[in-house]
Amino acid sequence: FLHAINDVEKAKEMYLKAIEINPENPNYKLFAAINFNSLNDLESAEKYVDEAMHRLSTIFALQTAAGIYYANKNYNKAFIALTNILEQDVKNVDARNLLALVYIEKKEYEKANNLLELLLESFSTNTMLLVNSAKCLEKMGNYELAKERLDKVLEVIPDAEDALALLKKVEKKLVKIDD
Repeated sequence: FLHAINDVEKAKEMYLKAIEINPENPNYKLFAAINFNSLNDLESAEKYVDEAMHRLSTIFALQTAAGIYYANKNYNKAFIALTNILEQDVKNVDARNLLALVYIEKKEYEKANNLLELLLESFSTNTMLLVNSAKCLEKMGNYELAKERLDKVLEVIPDAEDALALLKKVEKKLVKIDD
Protein backbone atom coordinates (compact mmCIF):
# COMPACT_ATOMS: atom_id res chain seq x y z
CA PHE A 1 0.00 0.00 0.00
CA LEU A 2 2.81 2.38 -0.78
CA HIS A 3 0.43 4.73 -2.60
CA ALA A 4 -1.18 5.45 0.79
CA ILE A 5 1.90 7.47 1.75
CA ASN A 6 0.34 10.33 -0.26
CA ASP A 7 3.45 10.60 -2.39
CA VAL A 8 2.26 8.64 -5.39
CA GLU A 9 5.33 9.58 -7.44
CA LYS A 10 7.60 8.10 -4.75
CA ALA A 11 5.32 5.06 -4.50
CA LYS A 12 5.51 4.65 -8.29
CA GLU A 13 9.32 4.55 -8.12
CA MET A 14 9.21 2.01 -5.29
CA TYR A 15 6.70 -0.27 -7.05
CA LEU A 16 8.64 -0.19 -10.30
CA LYS A 17 11.86 -1.01 -8.40
CA ALA A 18 10.10 -3.90 -6.61
CA ILE A 19 8.85 -5.23 -9.96
CA GLU A 20 12.37 -4.93 -11.40
CA ILE A 21 13.76 -6.97 -8.48
CA ASN A 22 10.97 -9.57 -8.51
CA PRO A 23 9.10 -9.43 -11.83
CA GLU A 24 7.12 -12.58 -11.06
CA ASN A 25 5.36 -11.13 -8.01
CA PRO A 26 1.77 -10.33 -9.07
CA ASN A 27 1.04 -8.37 -5.89
CA TYR A 28 3.68 -5.78 -6.79
CA LYS A 29 2.03 -5.41 -10.18
CA LEU A 30 -1.44 -5.15 -8.67
CA PHE A 31 -0.38 -2.41 -6.27
CA ALA A 32 1.54 -0.65 -9.04
CA ALA A 33 -1.71 -0.71 -11.03
CA ILE A 34 -3.56 0.88 -8.10
CA ASN A 35 -0.87 3.52 -7.86
CA PHE A 36 -0.95 4.27 -11.60
CA ASN A 37 -4.73 4.52 -11.32
CA SER A 38 -4.22 7.12 -8.56
CA LEU A 39 -1.94 9.00 -10.95
CA ASN A 40 -4.70 8.80 -13.59
CA ASP A 41 -2.32 6.87 -15.86
CA LEU A 42 -5.00 4.40 -16.89
CA GLU A 43 -2.94 2.83 -19.67
CA SER A 44 -0.17 1.83 -17.25
CA ALA A 45 -2.73 0.82 -14.63
CA GLU A 46 -4.38 -1.55 -17.09
CA LYS A 47 -1.01 -2.93 -18.24
CA TYR A 48 0.01 -3.85 -14.70
CA VAL A 49 -3.40 -5.13 -13.68
CA ASP A 50 -3.45 -7.37 -16.78
CA GLU A 51 -0.07 -8.81 -15.79
CA ALA A 52 -1.18 -9.32 -12.19
CA MET A 53 -4.45 -10.99 -13.15
CA HIS A 54 -2.61 -13.85 -14.86
CA ARG A 55 -1.64 -15.05 -11.37
CA LEU A 56 -4.26 -13.60 -9.02
CA SER A 57 -7.93 -14.40 -8.60
CA THR A 58 -8.79 -13.00 -5.18
CA ILE A 59 -11.87 -10.83 -4.86
CA PHE A 60 -9.64 -7.87 -4.00
CA ALA A 61 -7.56 -8.36 -7.16
CA LEU A 62 -10.64 -8.86 -9.32
CA GLN A 63 -12.37 -5.82 -7.81
CA THR A 64 -9.26 -3.72 -8.44
CA ALA A 65 -9.05 -4.98 -12.01
CA ALA A 66 -12.75 -4.36 -12.64
CA GLY A 67 -12.47 -0.79 -11.40
CA ILE A 68 -9.43 -0.07 -13.54
CA TYR A 69 -11.00 -1.67 -16.62
CA TYR A 70 -14.18 0.32 -16.06
CA ALA A 71 -12.25 3.58 -15.65
CA ASN A 72 -10.38 2.78 -18.85
CA LYS A 73 -13.70 2.11 -20.65
CA ASN A 74 -12.73 -1.52 -21.21
CA TYR A 75 -16.20 -2.76 -20.34
CA ASN A 76 -15.75 -6.30 -21.64
CA LYS A 77 -12.77 -6.95 -19.36
CA ALA A 78 -14.62 -5.27 -16.47
CA PHE A 79 -17.59 -7.56 -17.12
CA ILE A 80 -15.36 -10.66 -17.01
CA ALA A 81 -13.69 -9.58 -13.76
CA LEU A 82 -17.07 -8.77 -12.19
CA THR A 83 -18.63 -12.08 -13.17
CA ASN A 84 -15.60 -13.84 -11.67
CA ILE A 85 -16.16 -11.95 -8.42
CA LEU A 86 -19.82 -12.89 -8.40
CA GLU A 87 -18.96 -16.55 -8.93
CA GLN A 88 -17.05 -16.35 -5.63
CA ASP A 89 -19.42 -14.00 -3.80
CA VAL A 90 -22.85 -13.66 -5.40
CA LYS A 91 -23.93 -11.01 -2.88
CA ASN A 92 -20.96 -8.67 -3.41
CA VAL A 93 -22.69 -5.28 -3.50
CA ASP A 94 -19.74 -3.38 -4.98
CA ALA A 95 -19.37 -5.87 -7.82
CA ARG A 96 -23.10 -5.87 -8.52
CA ASN A 97 -23.19 -2.07 -8.53
CA LEU A 98 -20.21 -1.81 -10.89
CA LEU A 99 -21.74 -4.50 -13.10
CA ALA A 100 -24.87 -2.35 -13.36
CA LEU A 101 -22.68 0.57 -14.46
CA VAL A 102 -21.06 -1.65 -17.07
CA TYR A 103 -24.52 -2.59 -18.34
CA ILE A 104 -25.43 1.11 -18.53
CA GLU A 105 -22.29 1.84 -20.57
CA LYS A 106 -23.14 -1.07 -22.87
CA LYS A 107 -26.68 0.34 -23.21
CA GLU A 108 -28.18 -2.76 -21.58
CA TYR A 109 -30.48 -0.66 -19.44
CA GLU A 110 -32.98 -3.37 -18.47
CA LYS A 111 -30.20 -5.56 -17.06
CA ALA A 112 -28.73 -2.59 -15.20
CA ASN A 113 -32.11 -1.53 -13.85
CA ASN A 114 -32.98 -5.04 -12.66
CA LEU A 115 -29.67 -5.31 -10.82
CA LEU A 116 -29.99 -1.88 -9.24
CA GLU A 117 -33.59 -2.52 -8.17
CA LEU A 118 -32.48 -5.73 -6.42
CA LEU A 119 -29.72 -3.86 -4.64
CA LEU A 120 -32.06 -1.06 -3.60
CA GLU A 121 -34.42 -3.60 -2.01
CA SER A 122 -31.71 -4.24 0.59
CA PHE A 123 -29.95 -0.86 0.56
CA SER A 124 -32.75 1.64 -0.10
CA THR A 125 -30.87 4.62 1.36
CA ASN A 126 -27.50 3.99 -0.30
CA THR A 127 -26.89 7.25 -2.13
CA MET A 128 -24.44 5.75 -4.63
CA LEU A 129 -27.01 3.12 -5.66
CA LEU A 130 -29.74 5.76 -5.84
CA VAL A 131 -27.65 7.96 -8.16
CA ASN A 132 -26.69 5.00 -10.34
CA SER A 133 -30.32 3.92 -10.49
CA ALA A 134 -31.32 7.46 -11.49
CA LYS A 135 -28.69 7.40 -14.27
CA CYS A 136 -30.18 4.20 -15.60
CA LEU A 137 -33.77 5.38 -15.25
CA GLU A 138 -32.91 8.61 -17.07
CA LYS A 139 -31.46 6.59 -19.95
CA MET A 140 -34.65 4.49 -19.99
CA GLY A 141 -36.84 7.60 -20.09
CA ASN A 142 -38.32 7.08 -16.62
CA TYR A 143 -37.71 10.66 -15.53
CA GLU A 144 -40.23 10.75 -12.68
CA LEU A 145 -38.65 7.84 -10.82
CA ALA A 146 -35.16 9.14 -11.62
CA LYS A 147 -36.15 12.47 -10.03
CA GLU A 148 -37.53 10.68 -6.95
CA ARG A 149 -34.24 8.81 -6.50
CA LEU A 150 -32.20 11.99 -6.89
CA ASP A 151 -34.41 13.87 -4.44
CA LYS A 152 -33.68 11.13 -1.86
CA VAL A 153 -29.96 11.58 -2.42
CA LEU A 154 -30.17 15.35 -2.08
CA GLU A 155 -32.10 15.03 1.19
CA VAL A 156 -29.03 13.31 2.63
CA ILE A 157 -26.28 15.11 0.70
CA PRO A 158 -27.66 18.47 -0.49
CA ASP A 159 -24.52 19.39 -2.42
CA ALA A 160 -23.97 16.03 -4.19
CA GLU A 161 -22.62 17.32 -7.49
CA ASP A 162 -23.39 14.21 -9.56
CA ALA A 163 -26.96 14.12 -8.27
CA LEU A 164 -27.47 17.86 -8.83
CA ALA A 165 -26.15 17.67 -12.40
CA LEU A 166 -28.31 14.68 -13.24
CA LEU A 167 -31.37 16.25 -11.58
CA LYS A 168 -30.96 19.34 -13.75
CA LYS A 169 -30.89 17.12 -16.85
CA VAL A 170 -33.90 15.09 -15.68
CA GLU A 171 -35.93 18.20 -14.82
CA LYS A 172 -35.28 19.63 -18.31
CA LYS A 173 -36.64 16.44 -19.82
CA LEU A 174 -39.67 16.52 -17.53
CA VAL A 175 -40.41 20.10 -18.62
CA LYS A 176 -40.24 19.03 -22.28
CA ILE A 177 -42.74 16.25 -21.58
CA ASP A 178 -45.11 18.70 -19.91
CA ASP A 179 -44.92 21.12 -22.86
